Amino acid sequence: RLKELHELKKKYGPSLSDVLSWKEKQKQALKAYQTANVSEDELDEKLKIAEEAATKLAQVVSKNRQMASVAFSKAVTLELMQLNMPSALFEVELTKQERTNAGDEAVEFFLTPNRGEPKVLIQDAASGGELARLSLAIKCVMMDKNPVGTILFDEIDANIGGQTATVVGKKLAQLGK
Repeated sequence: RLKELHELKKKYGPSLSDVLSWKEKQKQALKAYQTANVSEDELDEKLKIAEEAATKLAQVVSKNRQMASVAFSKAVTLELMQLNMPSALFEVELTKQERTNAGDEAVEFFLTPNRGEPKVLIQDAASGGELARLSLAIKCVMMDKNPVGTILFDEIDANIGGQTATVVGKKLAQLGK
């Protein structure tokens, strides 16, 4: 009997009063489960209501995301044009996917650096100079909506000169303000 008590103390607390307290909590939890008046049908109905609400909210998010993606694409494209990428086209593409906590669609950014070239996923094929200017363009578009204290641009001035360097400098000054 002492061995059993020692094992219980080892498992549920350093003293017998801790063991008895744990036993009492377990009794109360079991009683709560046994007296719960929620049937499986009620839970199914609550789940159905929650799923309908989630679907409505996801539709609102999708609609807002669609409108925002068009406006954001246009704004970033205009910034790229000002950054001496006159024929660049930035696109936000929304692709339907199974619902996650992020919504019903995946969001991907594409860039067509020059007319006649295929659009490419930014993460796959944009050059360092293009990425630097794209990053600057996005920061310029978002500066009023998402202000931050410090922005780092790695090699933003690499492989540029002349008019492009002047424009990049002006945009950096604008961001600095």
